[in-house]
Amino acid sequence: MSSSINITKQEHIELGILENGDLFLSDEAVAPDSLPQRYAAEAAKEPQLEVPIRADRHAYYEQVTMVMAFAAKAGLVRIGFVSEPNTKNIS
Repeated sequence: MSSSINITKQEHIELGILENGDLFLSDEAVAPDSLPQRYAAEAAKEPQLEVPIRADRHAYYEQVTMVMAFAAKAGLVRIGFVSEPNTKNIS
């Protein structure tokens, strides 16, 4: 009888950007200057990690591009955006 260990890899690490500029990495508040190191550590563990970005629609574009650049520089290339549909104008 053989036994195997089921190890699940983390598939993604979501980044949230609030309207006021606060950043959250998988629901944990993170300072912008620590983000490059955090991304590098995650990339070392799982290079194919997805980085979905959920930015408030009023967040500054410069901040969104900054966090994308940090992820890319760390070697994380599977970067995307999470959006929610606008249901206010749907009849």
